[in-house]
Amino acid sequence: DIPRDLWPNVILTHTAFQVMVGCGFALAGIGALFWFTWLRKKKAPWSLLRVLLLAGPLGLLALEAGWIVTEVGRQPWIITGVMRTRDAVTQVEGVVATFVGFTVLYLLLGATLVMLLRRLAENRRANG
Repeated sequence: DIPRDLWPNVILTHTAFQVMVGCGFALAGIGALFWFTWLRKKKAPWSLLRVLLLAGPLGLLALEAGWIVTEVGRQPWIITGVMRTRDAVTQVEGVVATFVGFTVLYLLLGATLVMLLRRLAENRRANG
């Protein structure tokens, strides 16, 4: 009943949904493995801690994939029957500067986090 030009991009939406769910299950599985190991041995092996560290970006990937599902899946309407998405795009100046600013901020925060986690790991190794 809906004209073809009003359909969202089904392939992109479905793929993003699968990525989002896959990342969520992977993170849940890694978390469960961590707690299972911790409860049995009262200590997590370094290999598992490395897996946890490497799995960190999966949360961001799941978040972005969920955003794609939400935004692409509701195309072409921002408000169904009232406003099309193309009409809702902002014309405000300074969007690029704000985007670059937040990107730099998050890169700095990420680098700081990595530095602090490495320092924490080094202190743990030194103290046994």
